Amino acid sequence: MTFEEAVDAGVYCLDQLHNVARGHMRSDAPPPEFWDRFDPVPGTRLDFGAIRKLARFLAEKQTWNVPTLVFHQRDALALEEGMRDPALRYVTPSVIKDWEATLTRWTRRARMADAATWRKAAAERARAFQEVVAIFHEAGVP
Repeated sequence: MTFEEAVDAGVYCLDQLHNVARGHMRSDAPPPEFWDRFDPVPGTRLDFGAIRKLARFLAEKQTWNVPTLVFHQRDALALEEGMRDPALRYVTPSVIKDWEATLTRWTRRARMADAATWRKAAAERARAFQEVVAIFHEAGVP
């Protein structure tokens, strides 16, 4: 469902931005045959005019959004770059290994050739999501 449909159904806080593309993609970008929140491609095809309209709606309804941008930014990094983060010294090696296994699953679910292709699309989506959050902020979305 779209964010608008969720709000009309009673939702007052939208967690993450994974599904913002539903109902807000450019007209030249057909929706995916299979929607999967781990597929970054729909988030790279946003219609920012439609996003501005959504922002006005969410602001009017005072619907909160918790976008979780760090997740999108981090997963867009190449493995070597992401592993340079000094805060990772607090994360066990088994958890980090699981992250890579998870990315492999996401790549398959998104029907992409490899993790590098997924990361490239994820980087583009991360930039788009930053723009979405800026638009929401300008409109007064909590």
